[in-house]
Amino acid sequence: MLVLVLSVAIVGAVTLEIALHHFRNHYEIEWIAVCEIKETSIADEIVQTMRRQCSEAERQMNAPFKVASHADW
Repeated sequence: MLVLVLSVAIVGAVTLEIALHHFRNHYEIEWIAVCEIKETSIADEIVQTMRRQCSEAERQMNAPFKVASHADW
């Protein structure tokens, strides 16, 4: 029974491979071109906001780090 199942799976895989090869040779898939959008995407806005927040946090921490680095231990 296992031999039958494996042989059916192999024959099915080969048949599917041949069908996909035939389809790919006769039909061409064309991807839709994305229009150029002049507005920034939401992901770009999120990245810019996070960069601003990180740079502000770094600026806020500069003074305490300077004070701590010049302190006598």
